[in-house]
Amino acid sequence: MRLNHKIKNALMVLAIPMVITACTSGVSQPENMVMDANQTTANATLVGLPAQDLDKGDCAIFLWEDSRERPLVFFQKAQSSDALIYSNGETIVVRRSMADDQAMPGLYARQQFKLDQQTITVRLTIDDNRNVIEGVRIPAGVINHAMTNGEAIVRSVSGLFGCRL
Repeated sequence: MRLNHKIKNALMVLAIPMVITACTSGVSQPENMVMDANQTTANATLVGLPAQDLDKGDCAIFLWEDSRERPLVFFQKAQSSDALIYSNGETIVVRRSMADDQAMPGLYARQQFKLDQQTITVRLTIDDNRNVIEGVRIPAGVINHAMTNGEAIVRSVSGLFGCRL
C-alpha cells in the first residue's frame, strides 16, 4: 500500500512539467471553436451529438447508445418531425416519414425517418410510468440505420422523454 502511494507521488511530480508546458505553450483556441466529431482534443475523441437545449415548455426525446461511452445519438423535439441522429461518425438531420404507437404527444414507440435512399427506424420500449414532470424513461430501444450500400448500423439505446417546465 505504501508503494502505491510513492508511485502516485512520483507520477504527480513528473506530470507537473507537462501541465506547465501545456498551459504556457502559447497556442490559443478560438472561444467559439466548432469541432468535427472525429477531431481529438487532449487525446479524447468526441463522439455523439453535443448537449441539446430545450426552450421553456419544450419536450424532447434523448437517446444514448448503450455502450461504455454512452454518447447521445438521437434527439427529437416533441413538436417536430425532424430529428438529429449521430450515425457513422457524423450528425445528420432526418425527417420522420412514419410514426406508430403514440405513448403521448411527441413520443412514439416506433418511428421511421428517410434521408435520400436511407431508412432509419427507431423502436423504443417506453416505461409504463408516464410522468412528463419527472421525465418518461425509455429503458430500451433500437436504432436501425439502413445504408444505401446494403449495410446497416444497428444500435441499442436507452434514454428519456423530458420537458423543460
